[in-house]
Amino acid sequence: MDNTLTKLLSQNPSFVDGLNAFQRKGKSVIYGLSGSQKSFLLNQAFATGLTKPVVIVVHDKDHKEMWERDLAFFMPNIPVLSFPITDHVDFTTVARSLEDQGAQMRALALLAWQEPAVVIANAEEVTQYVVSPQYLKGQSLHFALNDTIERDTALEQLVTIGYERVDQVEQRGHFAVRGDILDIYPVNSDNPIRIEFFGDEIDTLRFFSVENQRSIEQIDSYTVTPFFLGKNDADSTLLSYVKDGLLIYDEPGRIQEALKKFLKEDPTHRKNHCDWSELQRTVESTTQVAFTFMQQRSIGLTGFNPIGIQGRR
Repeated sequence: MDNTLTKLLSQNPSFVDGLNAFQRKGKSVIYGLSGSQKSFLLNQAFATGLTKPVVIVVHDKDHKEMWERDLAFFMPNIPVLSFPITDHVDFTTVARSLEDQGAQMRALALLAWQEPAVVIANAEEVTQYVVSPQYLKGQSLHFALNDTIERDTALEQLVTIGYERVDQVEQRGHFAVRGDILDIYPVNSDNPIRIEFFGDEIDTLRFFSVENQRSIEQIDSYTVTPFFLGKNDADSTLLSYVKDGLLIYDEPGRIQEALKKFLKEDPTHRKNHCDWSELQRTVESTTQVAFTFMQQRSIGLTGFNPIGIQGRR
């Protein structure tokens, strides 16, 4: 990014105030920006030290894709994940549903472990009921050098949390066993991990390449997040995972309108999705930012302090 442009913008008090809103605790509504100007501002926040995970809520698929394209351009090194709608799945479910389930759990895992990432969801996706962060962490499996574990028990637990035993791992959600070696491709990792045992003690732990099976990096420990967890009793949402992160609403009025339409068009949607007031009760984030192009008297959110930035189209 052009340092000259950044220096010029840093002389604008409104721009600086908007930039600081991403870092400080509190609620801010930034008005006057449109399109890529919003993702540019978020990029500047990361460039000036933002390390929190971020959840962005939009009203429809088109705006979700716009954010994804803009962030891929501005922030190619930060993972940008979607949060697809998933059905209740089991091991007979079609591959596409399992792929969506894995993508959803990967997003939750990165947020739960406070990894720097951006998760984008529309009105339908963000209101899905999911398991709580505490339950997800409690069902995760932790492996560390020199730990002694019952391997058969660990293999059973991997199956319980949705992993599939195969001859050789090829994608997230797979695990394989060969003698004293256990390979796992965690849903929350870019690479699979290889665990070598000496008896029941973990002797080595490392990342390896799926393509050539060669070691990438030795590690001391790793926590494997579930690939799938049943959610019959789930009452949390994606926003429950942003306690120490940054929550962004892009045009909250439109989000609420889209959600009302979605819930009204099919009464069965209320089984697996909450309404706006219920969604707000699941919010944990202490840092929240809303974007509106026009300054509005009411945005359906309370306690937000206005910041005006004059953008140019």
